[in-house]
Amino acid sequence: MKCLNNFGQNQNASARLQLPPFNNNNEKLIVMNKLLIILSLLMFYFSVQASVDTLKTDAKVTGVTVFFNGAQVSRTANPVLTKGKQMLVFENLPVDLKVESIRAGGCEDCVIQSIKHKYNYVIDDLPEEEKLRDEIKAYRYKIKSVNNEMNALVIQENLLHGNNDFVSKKNGADIEQIKQAADFYGKKIYELRTQKLELARKLDQLRDERIALYKKLNAERAKTERITSSIELLVAVPASGKRSLKVEYYTKSAGWLPAYDFRVDEVGEPLKIVHNARVFQTSGEDWNRVKLNLSTGNPALSSSKPEFEPWFVERSNRSVLEEEPDKPGSISGVVRDAETQEPLPFVNVVVEKDGKRIAGGSTNMDGRYQIKPVESGYVRVKASFIGYNGSDKSAQINPEETAYLDFLMRPSAVELYEVETEDYEAPLIEKNRIVTKEDLVKMPTRSAVGVAETVGGVYSKDENRSGSKFHRVNYNISNNLHENVSNLEFEIEEPYTILSSGEDYLIQIKEVQTPADYVYFAVPKLEPAAFLTARLDDPQELNLLPAKASIYFDDTYIGETEINNLQLQDTLEISLGRDKNIALKRTGNKELQEKRFLSNTNIQTVGWEIELRNNKKVPVTIVVQDQYPLAERSSVEVELLEASNAEINPKKGELQWRLTLQPAQKKKLNFGYTVKYPSGMFE
Repeated sequence: MKCLNNFGQNQNASARLQLPPFNNNNEKLIVMNKLLIILSLLMFYFSVQASVDTLKTDAKVTGVTVFFNGAQVSRTANPVLTKGKQMLVFENLPVDLKVESIRAGGCEDCVIQSIKHKYNYVIDDLPEEEKLRDEIKAYRYKIKSVNNEMNALVIQENLLHGNNDFVSKKNGADIEQIKQAADFYGKKIYELRTQKLELARKLDQLRDERIALYKKLNAERAKTERITSSIELLVAVPASGKRSLKVEYYTKSAGWLPAYDFRVDEVGEPLKIVHNARVFQTSGEDWNRVKLNLSTGNPALSSSKPEFEPWFVERSNRSVLEEEPDKPGSISGVVRDAETQEPLPFVNVVVEKDGKRIAGGSTNMDGRYQIKPVESGYVRVKASFIGYNGSDKSAQINPEETAYLDFLMRPSAVELYEVETEDYEAPLIEKNRIVTKEDLVKMPTRSAVGVAETVGGVYSKDENRSGSKFHRVNYNISNNLHENVSNLEFEIEEPYTILSSGEDYLIQIKEVQTPADYVYFAVPKLEPAAFLTARLDDPQELNLLPAKASIYFDDTYIGETEINNLQLQDTLEISLGRDKNIALKRTGNKELQEKRFLSNTNIQTVGWEIELRNNKKVPVTIVVQDQYPLAERSSVEVELLEASNAEINPKKGELQWRLTLQPAQKKKLNFGYTVKYPSGMFE
């Protein structure tokens, strides 16, 4: 493995130590003594550093606390240390880890004397790389050879087409000779074109096989060529032996989102609330079966309480409240071959902002990639793949939104399949002579390879055409909830794996049941259907967070709702959709329907009947709403005649009934009203 870090030295062989002029020998002696002391200290320091052994640790990720934005990662190593000082190196860490967040400890008798952070460009040894490149090179020559064969066939066909005049101006044409020539030319052209078709198929096969090698090489290189960072700990121990050391650091390339499932099996039973978390990360390191904590805290915000600054009358008041940073967005898309439209796996995708790499990832076997979180703003997205020309695009990332960017990549060294030939100044066979039977027999019939060996080199301009010289995780587990001073923290007891792919991993945190007040609502005037709602009192006690929630009723997905500002709500009402087991019908009441005409006044009476039936096996509570018209003019009078004991809102003209229906019970509601208005007003 080769590792190029950012540690460098500036050397200047021509530099010379310049000493100031001395007034006497005593001053000179004092300065020289000081220089000798400094040089002795430097030599001692470098000798001590040279004597320190460097030990690369096999540190494992043992715990992660994931915040809404970012994650705190814990790595543990168990090295065998010798008495004295050693330099311990924790390798392959995220590039974007915050240096100021690094913490080290875990060993009681260890003295950590220094902590150093470095960036590394890592190129792991790839034993198969040279072999793969040799195979790719061999395919390049195979393709050139097939192209030469194709050129030779084109030459032969052009020769046939250019020398097919059998008619002599003096003697005319011999019928038998023309027949023999036509048979010969037909067979030869069919033979040549059949060979060209086979060569074209062979070219396609060679190209596909070479691209497959490029993909394999790129897949291996994607695993071995990367930018990482490392932490170096200078540790002193009083005695030799095995120790346990832990480092912690914060990376912003991770996060989680709450999500809920609200499930109702039957009206009257408790409401089931499933707490889920969508966890994702693109830190560059995979978290393999680690302990997970999910925190609602935000380490990006300052923990210090706001303080006033002096406010002078002559100056504007600049005291501002710290705002919470924008929530990150994400980037997703597909990378394809521009010619075949096939998806390209293992393509390296990097996101840059202001010239610096801020995120990255690679495509899966379907050519799809997803990178998140990505901080909002304008970014540059670059795609690279061995054997293909690189591609890049600009994008604007908006908070909590996904930008979709697809890439079409072209091979960087593709041999042209088109065959170009040059015309000869004079035909190889004179057109004015008669081709006899003897000429046809004597005419050479060489293979395409044979022609390529003799004339293929004429077409030298073909040599440089190519541009070269030649996941749902579901744990039904009992997790713990820790309520800290300012945030919630869910401790997941079961270890799990989150890969650095940007994909969402749906983790079930817990399932709770809570009593709910189930009420049906119906507005039969607008729709003859009953809508079920569940009402929860004191939702704060459920520790629900603002998030999207999926609704399930009787094991059927109903839809999605969003819960917000729960801290300010005394109740939470959830719509569970329509229930076909509650039958509704609204019809006109014929007994009340009447219209009378007086001299200057019309009186119209309208009546309605609402019929309900509970087809469920349990009692239900339903609220039915309807309305009657209101008068805006003094010349119009409206009188409510019957309301079946409804609650009446005269300002809005609304009627509301709250009923309890037993299983299989039917109920009829009647209401009617009279409208008196001048004749001709509504005609």
